[in-house]
Amino acid sequence: MRILILCIRIFDSISTRIIAFLFRIQQLLTGILPAIASPEELTRLLQTHYGHTYQDAASQYPEYSPIWALEPWEKDVLTHHMSSPGTVLVLGTGVGRESIEIAQHGHRVVGLELHFDALSWAVQRANARGARVWFIQGSFLAIPVTAASVDYILLPSVMYSAIPGRSARQAWLRSLRGFLTPQGRAILNFMVIREPETMTQRWTIALAKSVMKLPGANKNFQPGDTCAQGHFLHLFVTEEELRSEVVEAGATVHALDWPSGFVVVSWPSSSHIVR
Repeated sequence: MRILILCIRIFDSISTRIIAFLFRIQQLLTGILPAIASPEELTRLLQTHYGHTYQDAASQYPEYSPIWALEPWEKDVLTHHMSSPGTVLVLGTGVGRESIEIAQHGHRVVGLELHFDALSWAVQRANARGARVWFIQGSFLAIPVTAASVDYILLPSVMYSAIPGRSARQAWLRSLRGFLTPQGRAILNFMVIREPETMTQRWTIALAKSVMKLPGANKNFQPGDTCAQGHFLHLFVTEEELRSEVVEAGATVHALDWPSGFVVVSWPSSSHIVR
């Protein structure tokens, strides 16, 4: 019996080390992928990921699921930054979680989502809850909305961090100005690096910078880029990185909650800037 116990302990130790090694390899490979793939390819990965995510949406997101509630940061935004009723454009609305709840707080809501299965279930859930939401099929990267018609634009989940490249995110940010009313505001959720830097991460960045020198490589790669969750994500390293990216796009920052991962911005010249 002692020999059996010893064999099991040895096997457990070896398998644990193998799993840890494979995890580091996975981190390395997903970390250099954004330096290899073009922004267009990275965007296709995003669309493919959510296409799979929303297949058979009704069974994956049943009506009794706790996912239908707003997240704490969204409740904060709704209370403090969307207190005046208006038209809200929710980008990447998915199955309508945020759109339905916001509509029930008295806002007129337009939910934009690329994937039909998600939209179909969102419409059913909105009707069942008596929430008036206008759902539109389309990409948040090409917004099909009339100019100066929206009071609030909400980009929830990981979507802002899913736009590949700082310059592309800034160009997209600038485009929002045209959809907002003069006093309109945009609320963006973003991802941050929360874990201490590891040796694997340092190796990944060094290798990615070398890969960027190859023909056809993605020259827009920056530290914090990865392909977590099966698609591209940019994890912001510092609050100043996020703030400078937004300000350089011409936006005024009204609130920036780094721990919760959201920023509230507008473009009117008379806006107050939070330092």
